[in-house]
Amino acid sequence: MQGVPGAVGKMLRRRYFLVEKARNASIVGILVGTLGVAGYLDVVDRVRELAKRCALLASTTVTCCAGKPPSHPVTQ
Repeated sequence: MQGVPGAVGKMLRRRYFLVEKARNASIVGILVGTLGVAGYLDVVDRVRELAKRCALLASTTVTCCAGKPPSHPVTQ
């Protein structure tokens, strides 16, 4: 990468490597950091849809939710 300072070039190479590694993965994990945000399920579904469309998902998706459930009643 010519014309790019050393530290920036190193970050870009690492990012490219990690994107390629994710693209070739057979299992993709989606980590949800909170359950109290309205519409988080819509976001998770959208991320899955985008990943499938971009051919990032080979076979399996694993979703992990971390956090406390909301204190108010959840409607289905």
